[in-house]
Amino acid sequence: DCTAGTSLFWRNVDGQLAIWSMEGATITAQTYPGVVSADWQVEGTGDFDADGEADIVWRHSNGEVAIWLMADGAI
Repeated sequence: DCTAGTSLFWRNVDGQLAIWSMEGATITAQTYPGVVSADWQVEGTGDFDADGEADIVWRHSNGEVAIWLMADGAI
């Protein structure tokens, strides 16, 4: 949720994703949007649907590209 402050995007070695919404050093919300295989890497972020929240661009090792349009930490 980019409107409330900073968001941190985490990826565990098992592919589990987590998004922490932050106010200073305090975690104000946590969401877990899913698991992504190691074949996919984050290529970038941006507000691609103009809703005020950061979206995620993924690139697969075979060259395929996908965009996750995020809303409150959910796809």
